[in-house]
Amino acid sequence: MLDILLREIKDKAFTPFGLFIGKVFSPNAIGVVSFLFGSGVIFFLYFQKTYFALAFWIFNRIFDGLDGTVARLYSSQSDFGGYLDILLDFIIYAGIPIAITVTYPRTFNFYRIIYFTRILLSE
Repeated sequence: MLDILLREIKDKAFTPFGLFIGKVFSPNAIGVVSFLFGSGVIFFLYFQKTYFALAFWIFNRIFDGLDGTVARLYSSQSDFGGYLDILLDFIIYAGIPIAITVTYPRTFNFYRIIYFTRILLSE
């Protein structure tokens, strides 16, 4: 499957940094950092600072991928960690379209937010 191939590529890319950061932070802590970056995306979108929002989104994606890599590297995978990761991701995935809708109500109406939220949550 494509997901397995992409995970192998991601893990190879993140392994050097994951070995370093995994000594200091747990995978769950890295997931919370990812959530904080995602919350920053929502904050910056609300205040129409799109370049900052984009930068925070990139960091959110990096740290979201890094938490799983660290968990696999240090054999610290857990059901709680998997649940926490997906829960925090869904909060961010729902919050971003809401922030866009609130910020740009005429160009991004309520029906679009329902549609995009449904797409994001259907993964």
